[in-house]
Amino acid sequence: MEYDEICSLIINEMDNLIYISDVDKYELIYMNKTARESFNIDEKEDYRGKKCYKVLRGLDSPCEFCTNKLINEDSFYTWESFNPLLGEYFIVRDKVVNIDGKKARLEIATDITQKESEKRKLEYEIYKEETIVNCARTLSGDRNIQAAIDKLLEIVCGFYNGSRAYIFEIDYENKVFSNTYEYCTKNVTEEIDNLQNLPITLIDDWLYQFNKEGEFYISALGEKYDKNSPAYKILSSQGIDSLIAAPLIKDGQITGFLGVDDPKKNINDLTLIKTLTYFIMNDIDKEKLLNTLNKMSYYDALTDLGNRNHYINVVEHFNENPPENIGIVYIDVNGLKLINDSYGHDYGDILLKQTAELLKKVYDKHIFRVGGDEFVALCPNIEKHEFEKSVSRLRHLLKKEEEINISIGAVWDKGKTELEKLIKNADNLMYLEKQSYYKSNLVKEHNYRSEVSKKLIREIANNKFTVLLQPQIETSTGKISGAEALVRKIDDDGNLITPDKFISSYEAKNIIRHVDLFVLESVCKILDKWRSENKPLIAISINLSRVTVMEYNIIDKICAICDHYDIPHNFINIEVTESISKMSDAVLFEIIERLRKEGFTISLDDFGSDYSNLSILTKIEFDNLKIDKSIIDNINNNPNARIIIEHVIDMCKHIEKTKTVAEGVETKEQFDMLENYKCDFIQGYYFSKPITVEEFENKYMD
Repeated sequence: MEYDEICSLIINEMDNLIYISDVDKYELIYMNKTARESFNIDEKEDYRGKKCYKVLRGLDSPCEFCTNKLINEDSFYTWESFNPLLGEYFIVRDKVVNIDGKKARLEIATDITQKESEKRKLEYEIYKEETIVNCARTLSGDRNIQAAIDKLLEIVCGFYNGSRAYIFEIDYENKVFSNTYEYCTKNVTEEIDNLQNLPITLIDDWLYQFNKEGEFYISALGEKYDKNSPAYKILSSQGIDSLIAAPLIKDGQITGFLGVDDPKKNINDLTLIKTLTYFIMNDIDKEKLLNTLNKMSYYDALTDLGNRNHYINVVEHFNENPPENIGIVYIDVNGLKLINDSYGHDYGDILLKQTAELLKKVYDKHIFRVGGDEFVALCPNIEKHEFEKSVSRLRHLLKKEEEINISIGAVWDKGKTELEKLIKNADNLMYLEKQSYYKSNLVKEHNYRSEVSKKLIREIANNKFTVLLQPQIETSTGKISGAEALVRKIDDDGNLITPDKFISSYEAKNIIRHVDLFVLESVCKILDKWRSENKPLIAISINLSRVTVMEYNIIDKICAICDHYDIPHNFINIEVTESISKMSDAVLFEIIERLRKEGFTISLDDFGSDYSNLSILTKIEFDNLKIDKSIIDNINNNPNARIIIEHVIDMCKHIEKTKTVAEGVETKEQFDMLENYKCDFIQGYYFSKPITVEEFENKYMD
């Protein structure tokens, strides 16, 4: 074998890519075997004469970075290059060689892709760590938490080269989620105001994915969601095509999420966005704590009105910046001390809250609770006739409130005035009105409880209360197993008022027994009617207040009502709440046992709504344990809630005769989980809201 043949063989078998091209015409003259195989050129294919930039780079014209003008015959010119066709990095050595008297370019390329990849990976890790440190420094260095989080979102948005970065927080109580922080790049429209109080159902899929996988990347919106789905519509309306998101988690519950829209960089690494959620969660908690402390400093915890500190600050502000005119209303709740002494502070607190709500209906802001029973409303820059109209409206609304009795002092003045003097005048006018109240009410006070009791009895007699039924469904069969009777009050316009608006007031006045016994009698009438119509009877649950349960001879009264309508006691299920555990063990045990002996079934209602007292289950046998809606609400997205529910159900299966009822079930997902946990009965909007007796009969009894 000749020398030239040996050299050609060696070059051909080298791992480096080697080629020769015409310097002037860019035409390929030679490619070694490695080069041909790398660019998928068949051994028999004639590449000679083809343009190097077309074959090696896929271009239609010479490379902008071509080194033809930089190379010579004396030494190699060395540089680094990335080849987009091969997706690899090379160290390239170029030199001019003479072939048959013509200048040609010799290029030897050595693959350094692995080395370059490791280098770039190291650079990226350093960059990512520096970004995390920068974010942490931003949060810890700025006392303004809002500004700090905004800056952090800017950094995150830059890292992923997105169009918008944001934080959403979830309000499970109201079943909504809201955009609370946002950063937008240039020419991107802010969306934060449009993304408030959105239904939590829009992110059911996200919550499921957060729980299952944690952070995630949606590369193409159209591929992930149906175009008619609410999630697609709300995202596409903002021009979003892709996004990344990571959950914010506190105590095992997802409380929100951090996201970036249309990321174009580092999308294969979501560790940064995941890591930052811990820092963000800490700062959001810190801001909430500061807001709470600030609110405690300036707002009254009972009424949510401004407190005396807030009042003093506003008065000082008006002294320094006097309004053109101002109206002042000074209010005092009449007889609050006597009410507290006679009916307890709980009832007094109810009256104070009702007074605050009354003031909010008339005055938008600058309303304060300045003392135990005193309120002040400041009305700056208001014309005299408008101010007088507001006071008249307050008095008009007051006439409709039979429980609230207040004295009012109101003054108005134009121009700069001594504000403290004006407030004192309003206070004096209020005091004069209060004297009239005391003179006219000295004799009436001791009869107050008797009058409110008589009023309630009249309202019941005049059909101002009604009973709705909500079905209870057996989980395993899907058949109706019973119902709960739920009371509603009817206002003058025929609207139904829910129990949370009146029960606590009646309990505070110790007159709730009338409502409880009305519901029991209504249920007996319903069962008696069904029996006369040959309809099947089902057990109906009624709620008894702790106040009613403690009443002397209450069991005899319950039995007497049932027996009057000849209703077997086993068709009446009596629900008592966890609050009965505050009664003495001996009294509680005696009452429950007597009810059971009389044939009534007993349910422990609202289990889990407060700090559940498990010891009550060791002392008393309950036929049913009703798991409170507040726990059921979290079953989809809170692992702790699922664990608690599953173990409560399992625990009841080991307690003889105790069945479980899940309250407030609203979705199929909740039902499926409870069915899987083998909960005995289901109650909630998933099957039916509370409905009239007639609707119930048509739907379930025919």
